[in-house]
Amino acid sequence: MRGICSSIVLVAICLAACGDDDDGASGPTTALLETNRVCAIVPARDAAMAAFPPTPPVKAFGTDLGWTYERDGIIHILFGDTWQRIDICPIQVNDDSLGTLERPADDWPGFTATDSIPDAECPEVTFALDEAGTSFGSIELYRWDGVLVPLGPLNTPVTGFYDGRKEWAIFIIGGGQDCEGTCPDTLSPQAAELECGPFGSGSSCLDPTSTKQGESSQALYLHVAERVSPTRYITRAMFLTNKYLNLTARAVRSFDPDSGEPFDYREGTNALLLWGRPGFDDQAREGEAPPYFMYHPLPFEADGPDRVVFEPRYFTGVASVGDPQYSVDQRDAAPLYTGELEPVNHAAVSWIAPLERWLTIYSGSVVDYTDPDSIAGESQPVRGAMYARLAPDPWGPWTDAQVAMPEEVVAEDMACGKRAPAGCTANPADPPVRPLCISQFDGDSGAALYGANIIDQYTRAVGDDAADVFWLLSTWNPYAVVLVRTHVELD
Repeated sequence: MRGICSSIVLVAICLAACGDDDDGASGPTTALLETNRVCAIVPARDAAMAAFPPTPPVKAFGTDLGWTYERDGIIHILFGDTWQRIDICPIQVNDDSLGTLERPADDWPGFTATDSIPDAECPEVTFALDEAGTSFGSIELYRWDGVLVPLGPLNTPVTGFYDGRKEWAIFIIGGGQDCEGTCPDTLSPQAAELECGPFGSGSSCLDPTSTKQGESSQALYLHVAERVSPTRYITRAMFLTNKYLNLTARAVRSFDPDSGEPFDYREGTNALLLWGRPGFDDQAREGEAPPYFMYHPLPFEADGPDRVVFEPRYFTGVASVGDPQYSVDQRDAAPLYTGELEPVNHAAVSWIAPLERWLTIYSGSVVDYTDPDSIAGESQPVRGAMYARLAPDPWGPWTDAQVAMPEEVVAEDMACGKRAPAGCTANPADPPVRPLCISQFDGDSGAALYGANIIDQYTRAVGDDAADVFWLLSTWNPYAVVLVRTHVELD
């Protein structure tokens, strides 16, 4: 045993051909997944941390998500909606934050600890600050034509990467695209591949080829944005999509299916691999959200002085000889598998070089107030858990979902609510750890697990057929980001 706060799952998985329902990899694989909590990089449980003015070094009091990428040896991290103070309502035009994450030394105790380490030993996050130096510096996003894109609640970064020359982030923006008859393609050429359909009291661009139906097939804009200053981004391309709106990405050394050259999935700057899903949950009962895959060459080609060409190639299936097939039309994009569990939430995807496998970690639970009928997690074998799958290639074949971490592993980071694993904390907290306006609309909602992100730079080989993978997850209440480790072993 690697510690009492761990999750152990031993699964023998028979893998079928890619494209079949509930498919997996080529040949049987036995995987051991063992997870323990390490520490909270943003604890969000000490009300004194939310006092104003803050005591240097200035940090965010509460936040979620935490997407990482590397440039020149520095790990950058992008957070979602962020709280600085507990005495004011954190609903702002721009409320996302970013910073850098410490790369631990080889003797860092978290690499070998089987139980939680003190927060003081957790890798440090250094937040980008505002000009006054008294608060985190909010991310600002502008379109190429100078139009401000609000990054208030639920408009957030979904991934970040470095292409060898520039840093990029991709943001999801709610609201969709209104239409009359046809979908306007002025902002996104891909809008021409969608259909204008009924939505609420009006019309919006929808994707009738998605696994989502009804209003859940609405397309949203993803902004592909260049970082031009410590906290400012400029959108260089917009992508209107449903199938890929819940996106994650990895930049790799070599991936060109037309070249005949071997793929190199290690971190690099030659191609961008992207996995998307047409939603985060199925509260509306309008269809599942399995993964779709696409890729794009790097660096991006210029499209005039202020924009870049964004023309991904979408995975459509596998030919009879086993080769993946691609299209330039997102209507042709096919899911990598079906029969997905729910909720999917955000999905981390990372190449685990010691295992020569892609690993995805995803799922969890939803915030209590969004699930009045308690239907979330009905399809999960272990309700509320985080799940994992493995694959030899980015399109698959993917193994069946298996538990990567049950809630009990991070119970100390969870306020008791609908999800109340043994060891969860009192709810509401005394003293409070959330601004009053959040508690007013959220009531006594407890914790929810979501926002998985694998920190590639922390992955360590363990022998010939195993690796330790370190990843982040969010907890909602308290509004924290927690670091855990999963030992992955192939038989």
